[in-house]
Amino acid sequence: MMVKTPIIIVPGCYGSKINVIHPENGQKIRAWFCQKFHPKIMQGEAAINYLWGYYDQDTFKSYIEEYAKVEVETGKFGFDGCDRFYESSVLEFLNGYFLAYMAPLVNYLRKELGYTLGTDLFCFTYDWRQSAFNEEIQSSFTKYLQAVKEQTGQSAILITHSGGQIYIKGQMRVNPNWNDLFHKIISINSPTDVWSWWLFCTDSFIGLQPSNANSSFSDERSRLLRKFSNRIQLLTC
Repeated sequence: MMVKTPIIIVPGCYGSKINVIHPENGQKIRAWFCQKFHPKIMQGEAAINYLWGYYDQDTFKSYIEEYAKVEVETGKFGFDGCDRFYESSVLEFLNGYFLAYMAPLVNYLRKELGYTLGTDLFCFTYDWRQSAFNEEIQSSFTKYLQAVKEQTGQSAILITHSGGQIYIKGQMRVNPNWNDLFHKIISINSPTDVWSWWLFCTDSFIGLQPSNANSSFSDERSRLLRKFSNRIQLLTC
């Protein structure tokens, strides 16, 4: 059986779910993305109540953190933290991709390429309230990459969207041994610059820019699967 190259999905900014832990009963309250849509979408109110805050030196803190713990959703090897924005078993049954984020991509890798969550497929969710060079985030990212390599015996391929590329760039700046932990980056609708062009020229980067100004992430995600499916298979063999 051929061993697959591990893949780590790094969601874009605002792509990781954030929870507030109730200080008395330990209940998880979804601060981002809020699950209350009736009688109106409640995300604005949730953002004010749970995410509004201030900078304490180089770290962003929400006012709610004076009373409760704020943490990123990391369940199911990170997949629960970036699968879809609205979680409804009924809507998933009727339309599996309703307000989906990384779920279609993960499902494709599992069904078409034989990947398994927790074995060779992982998702790194992070606190996007912090800067890309935040010491705690980058330390956590390094440990995550190291753990995947220790488990699989191989450096990973990273698939990212939008601002997630900036956090990868942060890792490359703070970790001189980054190329021992990952060797390819597939980037969807991400901001590109000279750094990205250098990676592309060294065959370390596959950039997928929007096909038109009005294209959505779901459009470009589908285009990635169509355009790069053969190349992804080659990269992951």
